[in-house]
Amino acid sequence: MGYFIWRFSRQERVTYRLASARAEKLWSLIPGIVMALVAEGGVLLIGLPIWQKYYLRPAPPEAVLVEVTAEQFAWNIRYPGADGRLGRTDPRLISYENPLGIDAQDPASRDDIVQLGVMYVPVGRPVHVRLRSKDTLHSFFLPHFRVKQDAVPGMTIDIWFTPTQTGEFEIACAELCGFGHFQMRGVLRVLPPEEFERWVTAQPTFSP
Repeated sequence: MGYFIWRFSRQERVTYRLASARAEKLWSLIPGIVMALVAEGGVLLIGLPIWQKYYLRPAPPEAVLVEVTAEQFAWNIRYPGADGRLGRTDPRLISYENPLGIDAQDPASRDDIVQLGVMYVPVGRPVHVRLRSKDTLHSFFLPHFRVKQDAVPGMTIDIWFTPTQTGEFEIACAELCGFGHFQMRGVLRVLPPEEFERWVTAQPTFSP
């Protein structure tokens, strides 16, 4: 820079050359087309098959069904009982003793299993998560399994994944949801299949 200041400091007249309008249009249009092809082509060729696999394709029939209901600032976990069906819920029934508003009059509710903050799943078997929110926008995040999905009030969103290793992993909320957002953490415990079945059998059920 110093060289150019010295070299041209004594030049009294500045000269310049205007590019043609055609060249300017080409240099604007061609990079735009190339960038669009690279960006959109990458989404269609790479991202769309992955999106279709996990969001457009339903969970396998052998998947373990788990309902996850987010609230400030906790994760409510519910499993169907021996009948394989989750009982009906009603927001008008929500109370301190019944945080999910489970309808005790529904026979399918009586064998449901309810947990707070800890989610148990078997290794090597698909897990069908039915995601809901009681109050505001949350985001269900399993960083170790690359699973992330917003929980939206008034909506039930279905996702599924297959855990591939046993152990304890973090359930995080990846959406700022209030003053207690930092403490909205849960635990995902991935168990061997036999141990998971023993755990299910040993749990108390929602019985009025």
